[in-house]
Amino acid sequence: MTPTLLLAAILAGAEPAEAVKSFEGSYSDAIAKGASKKVLLFVDFYTDWCGWCKVLDQKVYTDAVVAEVLNGKFVPMKINAEKGEGKDLQKEFKVTGFPTSVIIDPQTKKEVDRIVGYAPPEKYLEMLKKILAGDTFAALCKMAQDNPKDLEIWAKYADVLEGRGERDEIKAAWKKVADLDPDGSKGKAPQALFALARIAAMEKQSLAPVIEFAQKNEGKPVALEAHRLVTMWLERSKKEEDKKLQAASFEYLITHGARDPEIPPPGQLS
Repeated sequence: MTPTLLLAAILAGAEPAEAVKSFEGSYSDAIAKGASKKVLLFVDFYTDWCGWCKVLDQKVYTDAVVAEVLNGKFVPMKINAEKGEGKDLQKEFKVTGFPTSVIIDPQTKKEVDRIVGYAPPEKYLEMLKKILAGDTFAALCKMAQDNPKDLEIWAKYADVLEGRGERDEIKAAWKKVADLDPDGSKGKAPQALFALARIAAMEKQSLAPVIEFAQKNEGKPVALEAHRLVTMWLERSKKEEDKKLQAASFEYLITHGARDPEIPPPGQLS
């Protein structure tokens, strides 16, 4: 279907032939269908107020190639996270933002992976193909458990866990990375310690752990990340003390020649 015909179909209220065909039925019925077809279940959690959910519907699920993969290799279904069984399923799979698509193994009823937020069709297709190829979060979890001394695997695991794990679980993973690179010679400890400082700042509702980390690592690349984080977190603060901290971080970034172009220069601070 050409873009013109696709637009005409949408305006006419008709479902484009290439669109993803969402499973009509209960979650348990979808699980049963996935098990019988021996394919994964693709559950798109959405809400009525989620703007990006609508964009995903309009831009991604109408893409012919994406639709072919989802319709042929998965059992795709949409679940409103705020209605009916969606409320319990949203809690069960710890979905905290929308859109979030959870890929589930119907045999075990456990999560295999998830896609959080919006991505254009090409990127979405890339992520789907990785999942079908077995490059999943579940596989990474198993690799980490099977290789407790592999620094590279644990660094990747901790990084991916950031967007989907419990806070204590994330902290434990980053601590494991730091322990596997005690002197920082392999370049992973600084990343891990920065992540732990960032988490501590969120827990304490204070930037003190991040600022202290930046001071301890002055002159190192990771200090730039810490200062960049300070400038972003304090962007809307009106407190005089916060403005001074932000200005100091801007000065550090400028001095070290790595200011993020997306961060406005000090003269434009409100």
